[in-house]
This record gives sequence, structure tokens and C-alpha cells, in this order.
Amino acid sequence: MQFIIETGVPVACNYRRYPFTKLKPGQSVFIPLATTEEKRRAAKSAYALTHNKGWTMVTKREANGLRVWRID
Repeated sequence: MQFIIETGVPVACNYRRYPFTKLKPGQSVFIPLATTEEKRRAAKSAYALTHNKGWTMVTKREANGLRVWRID
């Protein structure tokens, strides 16, 4: 079996589905979500972004969605 090593293939990250990378420090975004599972998925995406970019983000579940703040 042979393996092909490739360069320049973008990493599949869930946080690209949400506008987290557009946030500047002090800004927040509300993401309307219907189910608890969707809220968990969005919160995990924000968490992954904090580790990939070194940012501090805070999330809060609300009745009909999720609010995400970028702290720094």
C-alpha cells in the first residue's frame, strides 16, 4: 500500500460553519439553533477555535440559540 503526502489541503474544521473568525475582541454573535445538540456542536466549534487561534472565547446557551463572545 502506498500513501500520497499532500500539501495545501485545507483542514476540515466545524468552526468555519460559524462566523467566529470574523469576531473582533469585545464582539459577540448570536447563533440561532433549535436543538441542544446543535448548541453543543457550535460550542465545541468555538472551543476548537480557541485552541487553534489562541483566542479566549465565552459561550452562553440561550433558549433559542447560543451566544459567543470573543474576549481577546
